[in-house]
Amino acid sequence: MERESDLLNALAANPQDDAARGAYVRLLERENRATQAEYLRLEMTMAGMVEEDPQYTTRQADLRRLRLDQDAMWLQWVARPYDLILERFQPDRRYGVQFSIQKETGLGEAEVSELLQHLPCVVLRSVCREKAEGVKEQMEMFIGRYRHPTQEGVAMIEKHPPVVLRIRQSQGNMRTIM
Repeated sequence: MERESDLLNALAANPQDDAARGAYVRLLERENRATQAEYLRLEMTMAGMVEEDPQYTTRQADLRRLRLDQDAMWLQWVARPYDLILERFQPDRRYGVQFSIQKETGLGEAEVSELLQHLPCVVLRSVCREKAEGVKEQMEMFIGRYRHPTQEGVAMIEKHPPVVLRIRQSQGNMRTIM
């Protein structure tokens, strides 16, 4: 039987190790830590889902609810790392996109301008899902309202969203990045 510390170390070394994650879920279930086991099981399920999946929103809400009941330090050890990817944005939203990225990352104007020349690009790398979701929502809300000053008051029918951001499972380890 594996010890919790061994499984946590395995997850720290390789956050994508589903064998270690599954073994840890079974250990949690044996120890009657059902909420933690459910959190990890749901996180494993969501790792293979795309946002367009009909059950994504429901499962995302369940994951957020379960996350509230967990110790922050435990989550830092077991949570999968995620990247926030900027897929595309409408040209009239460039200044809002640039400002949002600078605010969230601390990058300078020149660095962000260079980043925006090569879409899709990683806005945040190897962060917890909660952080990626929060930044995504904030950026979508801000960018959705912001237009370059020369565009203010111009009625535009938007056929596409002003910005497209995606969350994907990272290949990195968030504990070494943050």
